[in-house]
Amino acid sequence: MKLKTEKEKQYEDKLELYKKRVLQLGIDNQDFLKANKHSAQQYIQQLLKLGIDTSVITSLNIFTDEDENLTYLVHFFKIVSENNELNGGLITLKELQYHFSNFNMMISKERLISIMSMHLDKWKTGISIMYLENDSRTKRSKVPVIRCFPMEISKDSEYLLNYIKSKDDGFIVKTEVEEILGWSKVRTQTALADMVDRGILWIDICNENTDGIKYWDYSSIYN
Repeated sequence: MKLKTEKEKQYEDKLELYKKRVLQLGIDNQDFLKANKHSAQQYIQQLLKLGIDTSVITSLNIFTDEDENLTYLVHFFKIVSENNELNGGLITLKELQYHFSNFNMMISKERLISIMSMHLDKWKTGISIMYLENDSRTKRSKVPVIRCFPMEISKDSEYLLNYIKSKDDGFIVKTEVEEILGWSKVRTQTALADMVDRGILWIDICNENTDGIKYWDYSSIYN
């Protein structure tokens, strides 16, 4: 186990002290923040960036009865930060509902979309809603997915994700992409490798032949 240097300890101590001061600032100005929603949003963003737990944030008396959406957003950012490495920054509404239920918060998919649409642009998070093509499991023509990273995924990656979600088994193999989509080996490998690197797809090696590797859509475990 690596021992912390004196400088690292000093930095951590200073950071903890700073967190306490920022938190105390909110406690001392709860009435102002409660009356000024924009300032409250900026303050909450600062707390989230500092890694202050959402249970602490939501316990502050800065939320009005009309701020239930803001409470959902606070928990949303916690869910995103804790699962980004697992899902590659793409999270389905069903997956979000599952995580919200862990906070004893029940919310419909329609309301989730409404909250995201209303607030994400204002918060300038780089998080957005993308719509994937037909998903045979839900029989809907467009499937909303929350994209939790600022950089764009390639058109090939988006096309592959659409294709996987149109299937019932939740995975693809290289030969399937090459034969059904007509892609070259290089194009196929490039797109799949990028999606694995981002954590959008998980791999399951089922035999020694690399063509037999299954590439799983992470979100399929919530279906």
